[in-house]
Amino acid sequence: MNTNTDSIVFYDGHCSFCHFWVRYIIRADRQKRIQFAPLHGKTAAPFLSERNLNANDSIIFWHPGVAYYTESGAVFEIARTLGGFHHLLRIFSILPRPLTDAVYTLIARARYRLSKRYATCPVPPESVRERFLD
Repeated sequence: MNTNTDSIVFYDGHCSFCHFWVRYIIRADRQKRIQFAPLHGKTAAPFLSERNLNANDSIIFWHPGVAYYTESGAVFEIARTLGGFHHLLRIFSILPRPLTDAVYTLIARARYRLSKRYATCPVPPESVRERFLD
């Protein structure tokens, strides 16, 4: 892992909707604190196995050695990490977690209707490739 990086976003590598948000995070994370790994990749496999997680409809945000966050909790923690106006999104974290997770789940389950599904995880552009793990 890059020494300037302290977190990993595990995402659905086959989802173009998810790739849109990964690209957004890359642009917003000017300090390059976040790396990315597909949920079905080599980096995610031991992480998911050790925690007995099934993350088919989720995003996971992991601060190694600290904590991991799923679903809406991951979204709020990513917003906190990005800082700036992204903190405004965290206002929704005052809502009950079952409610924010339900909204997250509705969007996650509709993601292939919102955008196309890739047959394979696309290769990131050379300019940001060092931020992606297997």
